[in-house]
Order: sequence, then C-alpha cells, then structure tokens
Amino acid sequence: MKTKVEQISQVKRKLSVEIEPEEVERRLNEFYQELRKKVRIKGFRPGKVPIRILEARFGNLVKEEVIQNIIRDTLPEATKKLDRLPLGIPSLNFDKDSFKRGSPFTYEAEVEVKPDIEVSDYIGIELKKPEVKVTEDMIKREIDKLREMHGELVSVKEDRPIKMGDYVVLSYRGFYKGKPMEELTKENAIIKIGGRDTHPLFEAALVGLKKGEEKRISVDFEENYPNPNLAGKSIKFDVRIIDIKEMKLPELTDEFVKEKFKAETVEKFKEDIRKRLIEQEEKKAEFELKRQILDKLVEKVQVELPKVLVDAELEQMVEGFKNDLKKGGSSLEEFGLTEEKIRKDFRPAAERRVKEMLILEKIAEKEGISVSDEEVEEEIKKTAQAIGEEPERLKKIYEERRIIDYLRIRLRDQKTLNYLLQNAKIKEAKEEKDADSDSDRADTKR
Repeated sequence: MKTKVEQISQVKRKLSVEIEPEEVERRLNEFYQELRKKVRIKGFRPGKVPIRILEARFGNLVKEEVIQNIIRDTLPEATKKLDRLPLGIPSLNFDKDSFKRGSPFTYEAEVEVKPDIEVSDYIGIELKKPEVKVTEDMIKREIDKLREMHGELVSVKEDRPIKMGDYVVLSYRGFYKGKPMEELTKENAIIKIGGRDTHPLFEAALVGLKKGEEKRISVDFEENYPNPNLAGKSIKFDVRIIDIKEMKLPELTDEFVKEKFKAETVEKFKEDIRKRLIEQEEKKAEFELKRQILDKLVEKVQVELPKVLVDAELEQMVEGFKNDLKKGGSSLEEFGLTEEKIRKDFRPAAERRVKEMLILEKIAEKEGISVSDEEVEEEIKKTAQAIGEEPERLKKIYEERRIIDYLRIRLRDQKTLNYLLQNAKIKEAKEEKDADSDSDRADTKR
C-alpha cells in the first residue's frame, strides 16, 4: 500500500492511497471463494460454481463490497501518515469502474485536522477590572426581594386606579389584523406593573385603569423583539381589569430575620447580604476579566476552523436550547422558530467557542496545564450535589452520553483562564478614576 498526504489548508488533508494489483487480486479471490460456498445456482453443485459465472451475476455487488472492505481495512493505517489525528468521518472519493483484476486500486480520503496555531504574548495581558461596588440601594432591593418571597398579595380596598408596583389580575385577548391570536388569550393573568412581565407599552397602558374597566390597547412590537411571532407586529389587546392587588410586606424585625433567614439581628442580616452581594459582584468582575482575555486572544489569533468541530459545538448548542425550552414547557414551534434558523443564528457563537477552545488548548499544552481524573470526579460530585443526584449515577450518565471528555475540556479551559488571569496586568477601575481626577486637577491648575 502506498500513501501520499497533501495539505489542502490549515485544517484539511488529502490522503491518496494506492492498493497493489496483487492485493486487489487476492481480495477478489477470497471474496468469491466465500461466495461460491453460499450461493445456489441451477446446474451446478454447491461450492462448484465457476468464478466467471459468479462474476457475471454478482460482479458489481462484489466490487462494491470488496472496495468497502479494502477502505475499511487500510484507511486507519493510511491516517497514521498524517501529522495529527483526524477529526470526524473522512470524505471518500474513488472510481468504482477502475477496480479490476490486474490493476492497482486508488482512493482518496479528505479529512479535517486541528490547525497548528501560534499563540504568543498571552502572559501579562492588560485588563481593566470593573469597579466592585455594593450600595445601600442594592442591599435594600435585595432585602425587598426576600421580603416579597414571604409577602402576601391583598386586594386594594379603596376605589383607586392602577399605579406602578401594583399587581393586576386581568383577562386579555390579542388580535393581529383583526384576527384573534389564541396564544395571546388569557384569563385571570397576574401582571406586576413595572415588573417587565410583559411589554412595557402594555403595562404602561394599564396604569390609570380601575377594577372592572375594559380597554383596547395597541402595542407595536419591535423588529428585534425576542418572540419572533410578535416581532415587528402591531397587536391589539382587549383587556378587562378583574382586580388590583398590592404586596403586603412583612415588617423587617429581628424576629422576622431570625425565623426566616436564621440571622440574629436585622443588622447582621444586612451585613450577610452585603457580603453575599460583594461576592456576586466579584464573580461578575472575574467573568468580565476572563471575557476580556478571550476577546484579546480571539482578535489576535487568525486560524481556520475545522468544520467538524464547529458542527459538533453547534449541535450541542441547538440541543441545549431545545432542552431548555422543553424544561420550560415550550418548544421551537411555539416561538415560531425552526432548527434551520437557530442553527444559522447560533453558528457565529459556535465558531467563536471553537476558536476559544483551540487557543486555550494550545496555551494549556505550552504551559503543561492538564486535568486529572480526581479533578473530573470532584466536578461530577459538585454537579451531583447541586442537582440532587447520586455522583455514581451522574458519572454513569456522563459516560453513556460521552460527556466526560467535554467535561475535561471545560475544566482544562477554566484552569487555563485562571492561569492567564493570575498572570495578567489588571488595572482597577478605581485606579483609573483616581488617575482621571489627578489629571483634572492638573488641568485646573494650568
């Protein structure tokens, strides 16, 4: 067997494989010997049918079978000539008519491989850290959310119109070009005014109405509105106000926070919330710093992406999106979406993710960053604990669905990003403000 490798692009290689005439002859003879043991042809004893008769009757079928067997048996050995491991299933090309006794058989296999990329200057990347700040208003909003969890919706007793912050019980029916839309028909729906439960124009049109009143509301949905069934449409709504409610919040006392949140005092409760919010803001800042790292690396590195990797990533994204909709009791059809559309919309993100993965993989390789089996096990345990599943059962599911490798890659990428962040040059937002203030003072003195 002779094998020649041709580089078509950064990620494509073409294998040209030639099988010697003697091997073609041997394969054909072996196949026909096995075939003559099985076929029954009138006028011939079992196992005694001449090869020429078999060739006349089954030649094309035999040719196809032998070609497939040759490729199956020789392709793995041929791919060893590549400079790196092939990705996905090779694209094959051969001339069936050229397969005959006394002649060599040649076929071509086009495969994709990971590109050999160069990543440099990744140590000491300059970053700007967002200011981590927790205000009294943020703490108050968080406390109000927690109080609402234990609050009670009560009907407004006085005869007053709807105002911001009210909870409105209403029935509505939507019409597009005069035709009713079943998906926009609801009875006894509850909407918080100002809570962005629905379109802001819809909520704003409810303000000022009283219990028992009816009104026709017109809402022009934006072209980029998330629900494609409504995007760019002008919808009329017939609404009827059934009730107006307001949230009665429990009083913020030491007894309340002790009973509901195991906090000793209101002050201790506020301090715990402050610490939690600071942790959240720090995580947001860390996420933003890592995003800056990836942005800089992606912008700097130019590389051709293997289609097979992009397609695999895209498949995961689409299936994840569909599963999320299913968990929420919805589907693509309900949102007026098709798989073709979301694949088109998600492809740029899939390409970006593959590029990030290749860059981080290269840096991890250069810096000797890897993920141990123990780290994978620990991550599975954490995930299992978070979703209330047994670690061994979750691990079995991961193995059955071949998720372990993806998990290892994700952990490696996280470790690599942490390494890059630890070795970055980070400028705090406060430092920039102080520098700007010094500059302003200097300008004033002039």
